[in-house]
Amino acid sequence: MNYYPFHIGDYLSATRHLSWEEDGAYRRLLDVYYTTEKPIPLELKQACRLVLATTESQREAVATVLEEFFEKSPEGWVNHRADAEIESMRDKQQKQRDRANKRWQKPSAEIADAPAMPRHTEIDAVASKTDANALPPTPTPTPTPTPSSSVPKGTGDDPPVRPSVDKSKTELWKSAVSLLGGQGMPEPQARSLIGKLSKDYKSAGEDIVLTAVQGAVAEQPADARAYLKAACQRLAGERKRDGSHDWTAAAL
Repeated sequence: MNYYPFHIGDYLSATRHLSWEEDGAYRRLLDVYYTTEKPIPLELKQACRLVLATTESQREAVATVLEEFFEKSPEGWVNHRADAEIESMRDKQQKQRDRANKRWQKPSAEIADAPAMPRHTEIDAVASKTDANALPPTPTPTPTPTPSSSVPKGTGDDPPVRPSVDKSKTELWKSAVSLLGGQGMPEPQARSLIGKLSKDYKSAGEDIVLTAVQGAVAEQPADARAYLKAACQRLAGERKRDGSHDWTAAAL
C-alpha cells in the first residue's frame, strides 16, 4: 500500500504515554508494515534496520513498541489493526476490478454479430482481460502497451476499432474519479486532473484519455495519477509516430 488511513483520535488515545522516540519508532514500523504488507521481522536487528534505528535508545524504543503494539507470530511481528486495513483495501480493489470487468464484458449475442476485426486486435483484447485479473498489492505503475490504431497506407485493411466516445464516457470518468479518490486525491483535484489531460491531448485524439482511463479502471494501478499521465503521453506519442494526427506533445 502506498497510503493508509490514519485515524488521529484512535492513535493519540493509544499512544499518549509513549516517549518521543517510541512514537517515532511506532510510526516508522507502521509505514514499513503497510508498504510491505507483511509482518515485521522477529529479529530485533532486522526490525531496527528497516526503520533506521541506529542508536541504543532508538533500538530500545523499537523493542518497546513491538512488545506493546504488535503480536509475535511464527511469520513475524503482526499488527491486527494494520492487517484489517490492508484486507479492506484489497477487498476494495477487488470490487473495483470486478466492476470494471463486468462493464467491459459484452453480451454473447453482440460478440457474435460484431464485424471481423484484425487478429492482433483480438489477441490484445484477450491479453487486456487477463491483465485485469492479476492485481498485485502494490504494483509499480507501468502502463500496459496497447496496439497502434493505424494501418500502413495501401494495405486496404480497416483500422482496429478504438473505444467509442459515447455514454460510456461518463461512466469511465466517474470510475476514474472514484479510483483517484480511493487513493487519497480529493474529488475536485481528481476532476481537474482528468479535465487537464482531456485538454492537453485533445489534438491527439478524443479517445486518448478515454483509452488511458479505461486501462486504469481495469488494472487498478497503485498510483493511478502517474499511470494516467504516462499512458496518455505514450498513446499520443504512438499516434504521432503513426501520422494519425498533427500533434504537439502536451506538457504535463
